[in-house]
Amino acid sequence: MAARLKRIGEAIYKPMWNTVTDYKDVFVEIGQKAISNPVKSVLLTSLASALGYVSYKNPSDQHYHHNSLHNHHRLSLVHRRVRSKSSQQYIDTAQRLKSLNLLGYRSFGLFSVVYERYNDSECKEYGRVFFSPRWVEYLDR
Repeated sequence: MAARLKRIGEAIYKPMWNTVTDYKDVFVEIGQKAISNPVKSVLLTSLASALGYVSYKNPSDQHYHHNSLHNHHRLSLVHRRVRSKSSQQYIDTAQRLKSLNLLGYRSFGLFSVVYERYNDSECKEYGRVFFSPRWVEYLDR
């Protein structure tokens, strides 16, 4: 029984230790290359940090709608004769599309895209139900 437990322990421990030593070798090589070329390593680290920060600070769908409502409120405080017509149209269109559930939002990590959808996401099964007959209906024909 003890020999079997020893084999099981070795079967679990050996691959895990191989993985640890592989990662150790990788980090040692990265450190050696960073020491040999410090300018390149600083630039790559800065670029990776900047991309990480930008993707972390990318606004979400709820953040966009919160800012849209906040800007609508701020725009409503300005008199009609003074406010920008293009800003008013944008805010009105965004709110109308949001209320009709036709405002789409996609996040790509570094940037987000807000767009107008042409069909409601809740009605995506509509075309499939009425235009795709079931195979049982073919038997009755």
